[in-house]
Amino acid sequence: MEKKNNGFLAPGMLKKYWLTFFATLSNSAFLITMLSQTFYVQFQEVYNLTNTQLGFLEGIGSIGGFIGGFVGGFFADRFSPRKLTALGCVVAFAAAVAEALSSSYFVLILVYIALSFSSNVLLMTPYFKLLKLLGTDEEQGKIMTFSETAYAIVTLLINYGFLGAISAFNLSFQAALIAVGAINGLVAIGIYGLFRAPGLTREEDRLKKEALERKNSRGAKDSGVKKTSGNALTEFISVLKMPILWLNVAATMTMTFYNQVVFTYMNPYLVNVLGIAAATASLLQITFRNSLRIVISPFGGTIRDKLNDSTAVVKWFSFGLAAVMLCFALFGAASLYAYLALVVLAGICIYSVTGLQYTLIADAKVPIKYSGRVWGIVFGLNTLTTLFRGTVCGSLLDIQGTDGYRTIFLIGLGSCLLCALSAILIRKVIDSGKALGRDIQAQVDAGTTE
Repeated sequence: MEKKNNGFLAPGMLKKYWLTFFATLSNSAFLITMLSQTFYVQFQEVYNLTNTQLGFLEGIGSIGGFIGGFVGGFFADRFSPRKLTALGCVVAFAAAVAEALSSSYFVLILVYIALSFSSNVLLMTPYFKLLKLLGTDEEQGKIMTFSETAYAIVTLLINYGFLGAISAFNLSFQAALIAVGAINGLVAIGIYGLFRAPGLTREEDRLKKEALERKNSRGAKDSGVKKTSGNALTEFISVLKMPILWLNVAATMTMTFYNQVVFTYMNPYLVNVLGIAAATASLLQITFRNSLRIVISPFGGTIRDKLNDSTAVVKWFSFGLAAVMLCFALFGAASLYAYLALVVLAGICIYSVTGLQYTLIADAKVPIKYSGRVWGIVFGLNTLTTLFRGTVCGSLLDIQGTDGYRTIFLIGLGSCLLCALSAILIRKVIDSGKALGRDIQAQVDAGTTE
């Protein structure tokens, strides 16, 4: 049995961090659509969009993500997450080229829907399953929150490079976008050819065995032999009955919303409220968002692993962020320094917990066999958060002008309180032994799944 060690730099963890960083390079695919958030003002100018149109564009991709999340969860439990991730990077490269060549708002909408769908099917859930396979339950906090740090480093490098390309070197927005896509093509080759880990090898062997059983059971139907592999529909219904699933959905959606409230609107807030130049605003957003993510994320994961409990960390930092949201609404426009100080406080609260949305199923001891479908449903439904935020908040800004930011911050305050409530309820169902639902808990008790 692997020795339990809660130290962040414990022996054996450095290799797992390297593999985590390697896998996280695939997340550069998500930056293709997120450039519209980081370079909010520049994107508006290039494609001539209003706040409502841009908010709708970001949100409409949720349709593809919603469907893709469910499909991706099924795929991640049936096929190698390594191969799915590599394929997802190739698709992202193609999508970047398509977006760069888009000549109309309608084409942009189609690209966003298609990329969101493929990303959720081939990247999001398989990626987190890759990470889960790297360590034990006691190490999930460190691994998952380090993935936030790794993602921030990747994001920082790409966004700085993108900003330099369009500002210092006068490269067109579209040409820089294609360059980001090309990075995904290189990552695809690396993930497919080089990514190896003992846990991944065991999972790929298990998947091959299950595939063979399904093939044999189909061949035995006519001879009356009883089917041995689990029925996909029955298993999916069992997953839907898990209380941890729906509480994880609530926690993840509220986390995503309050993160977007602070950082998606940092660029336009600096430009439209505080009068900062667009390029400077983008530089500040990139620096603050990713520096805070790099420094703070491991902190929350280390606390989680010491407590062996994600819910307490999520609860208290969400309460703290609620207070910061109130200060944003009341004092955010007072000065640039006051606003940036609040961004730092918000970043500490946000990045102490965002990586823990992926460890809640480890707290509940969800079997690896079902983890892909659980994450797929969570991520699929979570895409609706961006649809809500983009449409509602974009409309508020177009209708109320700069006063709309105060309303947005107050809505963010409400999401913080709902997230804290979700964490409290998750701990309650885990302690009661009801987190997995009757069907899957019965399988665990009988030793037929782990």
